[in-house]
Amino acid sequence: MYLNTRARASSFIYQQAREFKGVWLIPDNICHAVYVDICMAGSTIELMDVDLESLELDTNKVSDYLKHNQVAGIVLVRAFGSLKVNYESFFAFIKDHYPEVYIIDDRCLCFPQFTAPKDTLADMILYSTGYSKVVDLGYGGYCFSKSRLETISMDFLESDEEKFDSFFKESIDTGVPISEQSFKIICDSLWLNHAQVNTSKYFDELKEKLDLVKLHKTRLNEIYGTINQEMIISPEFNDWRFNIVVGNRSEVLKKIFEQGLFASHHYYPLGLFFSTQYKSVWNTLREGILNLFNDLRVTEEGAIRTVNIINEYGRPFKYDK
Repeated sequence: MYLNTRARASSFIYQQAREFKGVWLIPDNICHAVYVDICMAGSTIELMDVDLESLELDTNKVSDYLKHNQVAGIVLVRAFGSLKVNYESFFAFIKDHYPEVYIIDDRCLCFPQFTAPKDTLADMILYSTGYSKVVDLGYGGYCFSKSRLETISMDFLESDEEKFDSFFKESIDTGVPISEQSFKIICDSLWLNHAQVNTSKYFDELKEKLDLVKLHKTRLNEIYGTINQEMIISPEFNDWRFNIVVGNRSEVLKKIFEQGLFASHHYYPLGLFFSTQYKSVWNTLREGILNLFNDLRVTEEGAIRTVNIINEYGRPFKYDK
């Protein structure tokens, strides 16, 4: 596979959605940047729900959709940075029956790996080191691709990048869907940086920071591991951030913020950005999910205080399947 590095991982999704135009299948719990990438590239999107066990793309629903529809590409996202699920049999099914479908294995929330997985049937393996990723360099993304990728020469404006998230943040805060006019403004803006980066320098910086990040996450995760076990989703979901699920998320978040500490929601359901009537498994599940930060911005003392708040005020999340 070919190694490619750029200023932003989203650039690679945009490029392949432009190369393989048509309908792309993406999960409901993915960063909104991916949605915009694909639309900017001239392709269209069909949102897929998530599986209750993996909390990742529901492969059964994807298989059913493929039986009756033409599909250009699929973005399979490792939603919490876990590699527990082996999707190679799913990839094999697609390649056997629908060989024209382009598959992106999106590992942007996973620990970076420096060699391509052996014998994968995915067409691209994607990693990110941008803001709030597992290893946060403040920029950068790379991929392993089965075909050579040409460089992209497109304008970029830092001011457009700074404004980019504001449309989505406003929609989340107000509960009002993004209008077609606003979405067109987003797609026409120059927010996406396609610039090449110095590969050698980039990976030196990444490798230097990786061990420090792993050690820090291990320490904080040991602290977070003392949270009431009923509220911990799964040990496999705690590399990117430590993820819990609580029945009274708003109350717990308020207590955390009052103490000058931080936590966050997981990705907002993409469908809700465009329709208040949108319903999905993720739409319900994400109401209880809290991301507890375990990056270098968080101290062990801060993690201990966060645990104490959650154990005192948090209630287990109940979901009727």
